[in-house]
Amino acid sequence: MAKAKRYVRKRLSRKQIRLINSLCASKSEERTVLTKHKVSRHLFRKWLSDAKFCEELNQAVAGGYRRSKFMLARSAHSAAEKLVVLAKTGKGETARKACMDIITMKPQRSSPPHPLRATTNPKNHPQSPLNKPAAFSPY
Repeated sequence: MAKAKRYVRKRLSRKQIRLINSLCASKSEERTVLTKHKVSRHLFRKWLSDAKFCEELNQAVAGGYRRSKFMLARSAHSAAEKLVVLAKTGKGETARKACMDIITMKPQRSSPPHPLRATTNPKNHPQSPLNKPAAFSPY
């Protein structure tokens, strides 16, 4: 009887985890962070071809964007109040720009979109025909 293969979950090394954390937390350039962690560009490119490393890196980047959205959401009310004050009391160009900013503000959706919708949209799928270049047509 043949033995069933066990699924072994590949883990990232401590060095990979530290690098991902530094890339997302640091204000330094990528090259500087790689040098600090003694990771060559060749090794970094090799890690980028690893699905697990890319998944962790993408999750860390998405977390950074999510934290930024929370920060903006917390300060949106205060920013709107300041724009209204500037529109009322500002002089000339300042008042005009504040009014334009108020006019162009877009309210956010009250509930976040379903998480699967973004991933199942054919435009977001890399192998979708919608993401392939259009065939050349002389007409």
